[in-house]
Amino acid sequence: MTMHQTLLAQLDHFAEDGHLRRLGTAFTRFMASLGMTEPAQMISCAVLSELEGHGHSCLMLDALASDPGTLLGWSKEQWQILADAAAPLPVDRAGWHRSLARCAQVWVVGDEDRQQPLVLDEDRLYLRRYW
Repeated sequence: MTMHQTLLAQLDHFAEDGHLRRLGTAFTRFMASLGMTEPAQMISCAVLSELEGHGHSCLMLDALASDPGTLLGWSKEQWQILADAAAPLPVDRAGWHRSLARCAQVWVVGDEDRQQPLVLDEDRLYLRRYW
């Protein structure tokens, strides 16, 4: 099993246990089908989708880098299980930004816009429709 298959399986497990919405795992699978296979990018999609389900319009990269489990209302152990399935993950905001900026499915504001589904505006990641 490849790393991204392992990560998707872990996301499915969290959805089955009620820790993630199935929509978030489906969105992450969709993005993987478009070529997003870097684990940090995939986790960003899952977390962004989950946050939007709770009324947030974006994912703040600082929060993702500093205490990602708290974003989801998870224990440190739950986040660590997901992080282990995707290791290694970026350790700071700049690392998350670099990972997302090199993804073909992410439009970095200021670069050429090809109508990508995700928008990275400084340290915020959005679904295009919420940006």
